Amino acid sequence: MRRGFTLIELLVVIAIIAILAAILFPVFAQAREKARQTQCMNNLKQMATGTISYIQDYDEKFPMAVYAPALNRNGQQCAFTLFDAVDPYIKNLDITKCPSEPNALYLNGGFRSVLNMPTCNLPETISYMYNYDLLPPGRTPIDQNPPAVSRGTVSIAEVEFPAETTINFEADLALGGTGSVLRRKPDSSSIFLIVPVRARHNEFVQANFVDGHAKAIKARKLGQAGAGVQYTYPGRAGNDPFVLRPGADVWCVTGTPYARYQGTTPNDPFNACRPYLEGIATEDNLSKCYKYIRL
Repeated sequence: MRRGFTLIELLVVIAIIAILAAILFPVFAQAREKARQTQCMNNLKQMATGTISYIQDYDEKFPMAVYAPALNRNGQQCAFTLFDAVDPYIKNLDITKCPSEPNALYLNGGFRSVLNMPTCNLPETISYMYNYDLLPPGRTPIDQNPPAVSRGTVSIAEVEFPAETTINFEADLALGGTGSVLRRKPDSSSIFLIVPVRARHNEFVQANFVDGHAKAIKARKLGQAGAGVQYTYPGRAGNDPFVLRPGADVWCVTGTPYARYQGTTPNDPFNACRPYLEGIATEDNLSKCYKYIRL
């Protein structure tokens, strides 16, 4: 006569399965995240290729980050962004979404709230932002004399180190914020239209560069040092898309020219946390660093 399992034997089997699940599930989760990270990197490479194709057709000039109003296919007013400019070259605006956080930015909602118009062609949510110094903003209802108008768009000849100057990266978009960490320059008196990075992939921010390649850049969270720092960004659906990002959740880039501003020392308090991959990579008497040429 065959006997069944005893209660103790069943409990042992269940315990073994639970232990195996606890071991394997994180491995599977890491594998899934690695696949998403790879797709995100491919998105950025395609965007870089699209931007390079654009500048080859437009006298080696980079497009503007945004200008408005333009007209969409239906004759309605819209905000024309970098992504709209390179759309004819990439032909797939879904690559503006990182699979790890596809709804990171409700950009259309943000533009509707601030400019009273959406973007021209973008999906409702995206995941990436752009280097506002390389791609200065054009005229919009909130700024009639922006850098792209007063100082012109950027030429490829102005980029000293194409392999170290960013085009796009994983970031938020905020109209402004509080806290000295968010200043672009040591002598900045205002914090306006900022793009703080987001390290979505195991403490790495992914970015593409003027030479066409893409790579991940290490970052660390500001943590407790972020007291008094905050900004609002379009992070939810609805008529009021703006939500608060606290300073503890701000990321600081490391191991890149964007971690030190030109003419400052590495231990300068200003460089304790640089939350941007923005500006033009350059070099001073110390090492590689970054500077601004439009903002």
